[in-house]
Amino acid sequence: HLIEPCVYAVMSRGEAVFRENVCFPLQRHGRVEDAYFTLASTPLRVEDGAVGGVLITLQETTTAVKHLRDLEQTRAALHAGGQMYAAVFDKAPFAMTLAKMGEGTVVAVNDCFLRLFEYSLDEVIGKTCVEFGGCGVEMQGQAQADLYVRGTLRDWECSLKSKSGATRLVSLNADCVTIGGESYALTTIQDISARKEAEEAKRLYAQAQLAEAKFRGIIAISADAIVTINMEHVIVEWNQGAEKMFGYSRAEAIGMPLDVLIPHRHRLTHFEHVTRFATDPRIARRMAHAGASGMRKNGEEFPIAAAISRIEVAGE
Repeated sequence: HLIEPCVYAVMSRGEAVFRENVCFPLQRHGRVEDAYFTLASTPLRVEDGAVGGVLITLQETTTAVKHLRDLEQTRAALHAGGQMYAAVFDKAPFAMTLAKMGEGTVVAVNDCFLRLFEYSLDEVIGKTCVEFGGCGVEMQGQAQADLYVRGTLRDWECSLKSKSGATRLVSLNADCVTIGGESYALTTIQDISARKEAEEAKRLYAQAQLAEAKFRGIIAISADAIVTINMEHVIVEWNQGAEKMFGYSRAEAIGMPLDVLIPHRHRLTHFEHVTRFATDPRIARRMAHAGASGMRKNGEEFPIAAAISRIEVAGE
C-alpha cells in the first residue's frame, strides 16, 4: 500500500514520483502505530529507453511530523485559550518556554528566549535543551526530577549556554500545566548574570574594605613612623608613630610635601633617591645614604634609619 502505487505510477508514466510524509500503519514494539515516510521513486531505463525498473528511496519522517503536529496543536490550544494569553507568552519581557513533560521536547518559545540565547525558532522547536546545546544532561535531568516531585520549580539558579557559547546565569521558575489533555512544563527564565556580577563585585569590595581597615589599623598603632606619599612626593598617610617622631598631627601632615621632614641640605639627595626608586625593579629597600636625618616640627634635626617600599593602589 505504501510502495506499490509509486511503482505503478513510475512504470505507467515513465516519470519520477515524490511523495512526502505519507502515513503508513506500522507494527512496532508490539503495537500498531502511525508512521510517516517520504518516498522518491525514479525510473530505471533499459537500452531501448523503456522503463525496466524503479529505484525507490525511503526515509522515515515520523519524528519530524509528530513534532510539527505537536507544535500546531500546542499553538492551537494556546490560541484557543485566548489571543491575550498568546500575546503575553510571545511578548513577555523575560524568556519563556513550553516543553512536553517527560521528554523535555520544546514545543514553544517566546521572542525574549530567542534574543537571549541567540537561536532561531527552527533550531529549538522539537528538541530538548540538551539537543540544542543549552544545558547538559545532568542539569536537565535534575530539573525534570525536581519538577516531577514538587510540581513546581522556584528560583532554581543554574547556567545555560547561548548559541555562541556564552554562559548565562539564570533563575528558572517552572510549573506543570495541561494543554489539550497533554502535560507540559511552562518555564520562565530570567537572566541574573548582571545581578550576580554586581553581588560578586560588592562582596569583593567589602573584602577589600575590611582588609584596608585592618591594614590601616595596624599602621595607625605602629610604634614606628610610617609615612605614605604619592608620585608627587605629597604625604597621603601618617600614623601615630610619625606624629610622635616629627611632632605633626595627622591633620597637619596629610597634604604636606615630604621635604618638610627633611633638613634643607639633604632634600635634593633624598628627592633623587625616591625618584630613582620609583622605577627600581625592587619593591622595597633600606635608605642607605650616610648621615640620613629627619627634621621635627620645631626644626630639631635627628638621625633616622629609614626603609622605603612601593605599593600600587588603583593603578597609582
